[in-house]
Amino acid sequence: METSIRFDVLNANGEIVYTDRSDMEGTICGRGQAAMPRPETVSANAGDNLWAWRMQMGEFDCLPEIYNVSRNMDAYMATPGKYTVRMTIGNDVQEQPFTIRVDPRLGGDTPENLREYAEMDALSASLMAAANGMGKGVNDLRLVKRQLALITELGQNDDVAAKAAELDASIDTWIALILQKELKTFQHVYQHEGRLLMKIKDLLGRMHGSDIPLTQGFRDVTRDYLVVWAEYEAELTRISTEEVAAFNDIANAAGIAALRIPEGGQSE
Repeated sequence: METSIRFDVLNANGEIVYTDRSDMEGTICGRGQAAMPRPETVSANAGDNLWAWRMQMGEFDCLPEIYNVSRNMDAYMATPGKYTVRMTIGNDVQEQPFTIRVDPRLGGDTPENLREYAEMDALSASLMAAANGMGKGVNDLRLVKRQLALITELGQNDDVAAKAAELDASIDTWIALILQKELKTFQHVYQHEGRLLMKIKDLLGRMHGSDIPLTQGFRDVTRDYLVVWAEYEAELTRISTEEVAAFNDIANAAGIAALRIPEGGQSE
């Protein structure tokens, strides 16, 4: 069996902020609902000896409403500071420290500049945590919708079908707060307002496309988006618990299998 190769990037606290493996499986977004295999970025073939980290932290969930508008699913840039790259080949582990520095045209690694970047990183991490919660919420509720569609198709009980339609409508209403279903190409951003998840992606892109110091506008908009997300997250919790439980009560009484949501609830 081929020995796998793994690269981990660790921050100054020893936390893994990026991972790449030769045996990494998964998909990336494709057109519409289709998905394509994730391209191989680490090869275990003899003679392959180059690997690069693009200093990106995380990526957005593979949701067509995002991919159709913005093909780059990267989240945000790593902040200047000390890092370590760890290469693991079988049982052999090697590490090399390195430093990401502030552009000298901005004054270099001064305490003030490093504080600015640390604040940018903290804002970015809070926005990305919200984005991850939204992505998981959308995927979890879409799984529920697929279960409801099957139950409705079987048409075993009128009360169950009515409750399924009610829950399905609640799910659609919530997802519409997170994603704009009309965004089918990048040109549609001029015709239809983006919803919260796309707004957060856009904000992160603008924040990391700007030089320090951070403007107050970035701080204010980040705060506003997180306040809105707190409201949406509470509604997601209500749907995932109260409404799903109410449906399951009726389904169980009718002898129909209950709905299942992935372990861990609506967000991690």
